[in-house]
Amino acid sequence: MSLMSVTYNTLIDGLCKKGETERALNFLDVMISKGYDPDAITYSNLIDGLCKKGEIEKAMDFVDVMISKGCDPDVITYSILITGLFKNGETNKALDFVDVMISKGYDPNVVTYNTLIDGLCKKGQTERALNFLDVMISKGCDPDVITYNTLIMGLCKNGETDKALDFVDVMISKGREPNVVTYNTLIDGLCKKGQTERALNILDVMICKGVDPDAVIYCTLIEGLCKEGGEIE
Repeated sequence: MSLMSVTYNTLIDGLCKKGETERALNFLDVMISKGYDPDAITYSNLIDGLCKKGEIEKAMDFVDVMISKGCDPDVITYSILITGLFKNGETNKALDFVDVMISKGYDPNVVTYNTLIDGLCKKGQTERALNFLDVMISKGCDPDVITYNTLIMGLCKNGETDKALDFVDVMISKGREPNVVTYNTLIDGLCKKGQTERALNILDVMICKGVDPDAVIYCTLIEGLCKEGGEIE
């Protein structure tokens, strides 16, 4: 790649990050008129900028444009688009693009899977999210702390606290140590179900593990105990 191509990519990326997608598109036109071919990075930056502005249809059109120019979308391009579709509430379209991505020979990476799992959990579709965890593992892609925290949060929001607690054991067995986000999520979920005794037990476990509770955790516990008329010992 030439120095000028890198310069144009940097300009386009910077403008997209500032939400100035129209100016970025103008620079794309200038880049092409000067004889510099956009690459996957150029298009991915534009697609990311458009997705973040909620211009999903235009972002999807750009996938077609880049293919027509002989520039194949890569795992980053597809991951950006899948994230944008989920954030726009277009779950089915996002899942369709996962199939397209796989059919093109690109295996989703941990970021892609985390995006899928997060999007499904936010829709309350925890069973589908758990299915993607199984697919992820079967494809040799190791879940990270974010993966497990996302699932635990989704299960807690769905009222499935027992299953969420089981996932903490799974998480630990896979060498992923729970962090303050994990414990905060569990305590919040248990308190919302009126299970403050179990929430206090989680607090004890957390402290024993050397994870310092933050103000959010104490506020959650205090609120839960107040509703039940209890107190922190």
